[in-house]
Amino acid sequence: MNIVKYKNTIYLTLIAAVSALFKIGLALKWKGMLFDDMVSVYIARQSLSNIWTYLQWEMHPPLHYLYLHFWINVFGDSDVIMRISTIFISIISIFIIYLLTKKISQNSQAAVLAAFFTAFSSYQIYFSTWIRMYALLFFLASLSFLIFLYAVEKNKKSLWILLTIVQTLAVYTHLTAIFIFIIEAIYILFLKYKKTIKINTIYKWFLSGFVSFLLFLPWLYNFISVRLKIFPSNSWYFWAEGYDSYFLTIPVKFQFAGVENNILDLLGTIIVIIGIIFFIFDFKITDKKITSTVYDLKNIILPLSILFIPLLIFFIFKINTLRFMFISSIGLYIIIGIGLFRIIQKTKIPSFYIYSFFVSIIILVFVSLYSTDYTIGWKKIINFINQNSTRNELILASHPFQLLPFYTLYTGKLPYISYIQEDIKTNNLVVDILKTNFYPVFTEDNVNKIDDLTKDYDRIFLIRTDKFFTYSNRLVFEYLILKGWKPKKNLKIKTFTEPEVWILEK
Repeated sequence: MNIVKYKNTIYLTLIAAVSALFKIGLALKWKGMLFDDMVSVYIARQSLSNIWTYLQWEMHPPLHYLYLHFWINVFGDSDVIMRISTIFISIISIFIIYLLTKKISQNSQAAVLAAFFTAFSSYQIYFSTWIRMYALLFFLASLSFLIFLYAVEKNKKSLWILLTIVQTLAVYTHLTAIFIFIIEAIYILFLKYKKTIKINTIYKWFLSGFVSFLLFLPWLYNFISVRLKIFPSNSWYFWAEGYDSYFLTIPVKFQFAGVENNILDLLGTIIVIIGIIFFIFDFKITDKKITSTVYDLKNIILPLSILFIPLLIFFIFKINTLRFMFISSIGLYIIIGIGLFRIIQKTKIPSFYIYSFFVSIIILVFVSLYSTDYTIGWKKIINFINQNSTRNELILASHPFQLLPFYTLYTGKLPYISYIQEDIKTNNLVVDILKTNFYPVFTEDNVNKIDDLTKDYDRIFLIRTDKFFTYSNRLVFEYLILKGWKPKKNLKIKTFTEPEVWILEK
């Protein structure tokens, strides 16, 4: 066997295997579930005949919930097994990124580097252990771009049909999959401008997108007619904390988000800047002078569009929710994979230093991820309430979504409530929670509703989560203090959502 011939295949297999071990290890470290995980699991556990009761009110399309439903039926519903459902998809995505980068760069070594940065991105590792649709979105978007390039090149009917299917699955996974069509349109327009694409190809691309749109119409109609009716402009993600140096900070986070490590932050910044520069510009040294030219735009326009078009739209609408930007990260891994390969190729860096650099990244990511506490802490909150409950008290949530851990975990006798508007209230708490998912709920106009909720009690357990629903958390706490409630004791779990409970007495 000629090992040199299969060197890139061996590298790629090792990268995927080590990444899988990282992710499974991280899945084992999780203690408890995030809000979003709880929603996924609760809906997926429903029978197919009952699942629509919840999906019609969920913000996200249904594909991942259906996938998780069948996964649970086959493999079971332990926390780790359900996290592996997304880890499995994320590992396949490493190979798709390799193929996509190889198609764009026509270089398998650059493709291996892109696969490496995908596999050992703490952003990818972290979110691949969420029981959510982000790994599936990344996979389907990457596969869409790969099929799209082959369809444009070969213009075969079978490829256009396959593209239609994959793109449709993508939009049925997450609404941000609409960026796939926008990015493809930019690439098609560029080829039309350069007169390197036939009208027949453009027609087939348009037909493919139109069919995907028609297939998505049933869900889109439900989303507009049901969900948007109660969708406020002051939803929490419009007010998520922004980032300084947005168009640099976000790409860096695509590489090393989810960990707090100054070395990785600096390293990520350097990798992103140098990777983008060498991806775009071809530098040459002649007569002790450095000159640069732009590489063929046909080979750089698609990755740059994938990275920056969604970021630009999010920036315009002031949406800073990092996990909604998964499609953009595809462009980054392609860009830095190709860009760093060109640096290595031009500088003739010795292999020892190259391997040391990549091994250092793996070690830093490993240490940073595994030194983090992944205990969500809701069981500790519930135990605190059980230990400090002395009479008929009330558990009051600053936001209805904070009731979900009590609905799934709490077995005590105290009532747990929050404010839910009468016009959207049903007799199904989970449906009500889904309806209010994106609401601040309590505003300055209705915060006095707390008086009605607490009028029969002189002692309450107030639930807060500083990382989510910040506006409601602050407003409710300040109002209660203003109305004469006195804080007596609290417990705050300093991990992720930072759940907190306060004992307040009149």
